[in-house]
Amino acid sequence: MDVTRRAVRRDAADGPGTAGAPDAAGPGAGAPPAWRRWAQRLSAAALVVVAAVTCWAVFVRQTRIETSRLAALVVHTPHMSGVAAKPAVATAQPPAKSTLGVVRRAGSADPGHTGIYEAEWQAPAKATQANAGLLVLLLPTASQAAQALDQVRKQYGASRSVSGDTYTLTGHFAVPGVAGATGIVYHVAPAAPATPSPSNPAGTARIVLFRVGTAAVVEIAQTVGTSQGTAGAVALAAAEAAHLGTVLPGFGLGVTTRPVGESVGVLAGGAAAALAVATAPGAVGGWRRRRLRRRREREERVLRQSGSSRAIRRRRVPAWQRAGATRRRLPWWPQR
Repeated sequence: MDVTRRAVRRDAADGPGTAGAPDAAGPGAGAPPAWRRWAQRLSAAALVVVAAVTCWAVFVRQTRIETSRLAALVVHTPHMSGVAAKPAVATAQPPAKSTLGVVRRAGSADPGHTGIYEAEWQAPAKATQANAGLLVLLLPTASQAAQALDQVRKQYGASRSVSGDTYTLTGHFAVPGVAGATGIVYHVAPAAPATPSPSNPAGTARIVLFRVGTAAVVEIAQTVGTSQGTAGAVALAAAEAAHLGTVLPGFGLGVTTRPVGESVGVLAGGAAAALAVATAPGAVGGWRRRRLRRRREREERVLRQSGSSRAIRRRRVPAWQRAGATRRRLPWWPQR
């Protein structure tokens, strides 16, 4: 009876001409067409998909350092006679073990663009006793590479001793085709015996120092006995400089990968969110319409049980106000 009284009082307060006004034209009155609603939902879903893919591309990534990529900085052939075509030594060295301070500091600050690679070609027979080697120092910037090259020039600027052998500076030579290169000639005296012998002869070492972009290069061509001249050392330096000019732009040791688990999670979440954006408004709207319809049926059932048929008729929406109904215009009907 309380529900009946509240319904009758609400109808009486609304007045005889306002019964059912909120739903006068049905649940779809004033709503945009269905195709427009779906177009809006699909557009919102497409934006969600784009946002998910953008987040995946920007945040779902892992970068690791691969020092094996340094091998791409060295030519594969020695361009010298008397040595084997395949290098006997080809390995990457950690920057932390370098004797150059600029290389050690760069390795700590930017390991993705710092590295040392060494390649050495040896003679196929010990009788010739010739070898050639390349040492490439990769630095993050060209200024750091220039600093490393200056430090190397200071080390090779005078006579020195390496592993017991004495390297005596005897002169310099030009390196055509390689900008800013320095050619140095050393006389190499073996450590033991004290005087050279057929089994341990003296030799000549030709060293070429140059820089290409962010890489400083040290080339050593050493021969024992008959000298091959500077042609072999110049040819190897020119080939390495041309190779670095092609490989260095954009070169780095970092390799980016996409974790499978995180990628699946982000993309699946984006797809689920897009599906929810596309279907949720329709589902929520249908749920609200069903809820209002059940509420109206429940109130009418209570009124019918109370015997107040007049209140039921007053709450019922007139036929001319329902969805799809066409109001008949009469000549004397006031135009609105």
